[in-house]
Amino acid sequence: MKTEVYRRKLFWASTLLILVGSGIVLLINSTSPTVNLNQTQTRLKPKPPSDSPPLVNFTDTTLAMEIKFVHEQGEDQLSGIDESLGSGVCAFDYDGDGWTDLFLVNGSGHTHYYGKHYWWQDTTTPALLKNKNGKVFEDVTIKAGLVKENWGMGCLSADFDNDGDPDLFLTNLGSNQLYRNEGNGRFTDITQDSGIVGDYWSTSAAAADINGDGLLDIYVGNYIKFNKGSKTFESGSQFAPEKPPTFDASLYDAQPSQLYLNLGGLKFREMANEAGVAVADGRTLDVHSQDINVDGKPDLVVTNDRGTGSNMAFLNQDGLHFQASSTAFGLQSPRGSRGIASGDINNDGDEDLVFANPQGESLALLIQGTTTSLQNSNPASSPIQFADLSRKLVSATRKKLDNGRFV
Repeated sequence: MKTEVYRRKLFWASTLLILVGSGIVLLINSTSPTVNLNQTQTRLKPKPPSDSPPLVNFTDTTLAMEIKFVHEQGEDQLSGIDESLGSGVCAFDYDGDGWTDLFLVNGSGHTHYYGKHYWWQDTTTPALLKNKNGKVFEDVTIKAGLVKENWGMGCLSADFDNDGDPDLFLTNLGSNQLYRNEGNGRFTDITQDSGIVGDYWSTSAAAADINGDGLLDIYVGNYIKFNKGSKTFESGSQFAPEKPPTFDASLYDAQPSQLYLNLGGLKFREMANEAGVAVADGRTLDVHSQDINVDGKPDLVVTNDRGTGSNMAFLNQDGLHFQASSTAFGLQSPRGSRGIASGDINNDGDEDLVFANPQGESLALLIQGTTTSLQNSNPASSPIQFADLSRKLVSATRKKLDNGRFV
């Protein structure tokens, strides 16, 4: 059972999709020609070792592939943190034709003018773009039944009912949405009858079969209880604040995360408190599922914004209960982090982590240590440990130049 989760940055095959400002850019991997800048010199640098990876170049094909999506949220001058977050992208084959399609999450389009759109603004619905044989994308949003305005943050694509068609889960500022893929190119909003409840600011979601019943469950990260006009009661300080209170998440109450257990038939039961993964002080920005201790059960990793919480890791104990293990694994950080990515960075067989951190701070590159005797391990005495090697590796690579660029 394959789950496809994509947020903000999206890689598939040799193609890169990036949200830039209010628009979207599609970059296609292309071969880089060799250019001799000085014909009088036969060689400007030593020949790289044969095992050096080839340089990767990307070509902007956004307009050529007829992608004309514009993210609508706020205006030129932002007035609050709610206008500065969002939105995500899902890449998945919604119609089973073998080509990767795109679902683009949109904002609310709200402005300071009584929270309404300007009269000249286009619709702020999300967009479903059908891949036409890798040549162009066709906007099929209306045809697919996905024309519904919301304050979008992210999306999750997964087959929640095991019918072979990927469904859609949308995280919003407000009520989240669950769409069933009907298998005929159309989606149906089944949120009301699914058990997906609550009016939160949800930023991210991850799918995993936490109890091993063959059905994908949903873990949702929630952010803060934000009211632009409310008093924040920040502590007194003799220094000028770094940013206005409306952009400081630590001044607002955190919202707990949610864990939805899949009961079958696209029915879900919320059980975050019961499972021990509510993250009440989190201010969560990203959630990720990964089998950290290699025991065959999916665990959870959470990155949180600055505040009273910290980055979290939860070990899956028995499929229904988790144990907080952040300190034991070296994942706690008071800095606050943004997004999560994983992969075996040093080719040792362990899944490592990368945390995106706030502006002005480097990425956190967390390399997992030994994985000996991890089955049913106790976090207090576990050999599993993540070490942040980002500064060490960046310092080392700055000493090595290849073709005028850092590698």
